[in-house]
Amino acid sequence: MPRAPKVCTTQDCGEAAVVGRTRCRGHEQKAEQRRGNPHQRGYDNRWRQFRYQYLKSNPICVDCSRIATDVDHIDGEGPLSPRGYDETNLQALCHPCHSRKTARTQPAGWNWQPETD
Repeated sequence: MPRAPKVCTTQDCGEAAVVGRTRCRGHEQKAEQRRGNPHQRGYDNRWRQFRYQYLKSNPICVDCSRIATDVDHIDGEGPLSPRGYDETNLQALCHPCHSRKTARTQPAGWNWQPETD
C-alpha cells in the first residue's frame, strides 16, 4: 500500500514535504537562501586546497577506520569561524560518519535554520 506524503514541518504550512526532506519545496528554498551556498559559507578554493592537504595527512576516518572523505569542524562552525582552519578543531571522517554526526549534533539535522516565516 502506498504511503501518504509527509507534510512540511514548518508551522501552519500543510504542504507536502519534498521526498526525503522535512519541508515543502518553498520552505526548502527559503532555508537554503538563509543558509547561503557553500561558497558563501566559506567552502571556497582556499578551503578545498586545505581540505585536500588535511585528508592527505589524515586519510583514515577517526570513527570507523574507513577511508576519510570529509573534514569535519568539531565545533560545527565551518571555515569562516575563528577556528575554521585550526587543525585542533578538525577531524577526518568518512561521509556516512560525517552525516551521522551532523544529524546528531544540529538541532534539526542538515540545513537547520530557525524558521523566520
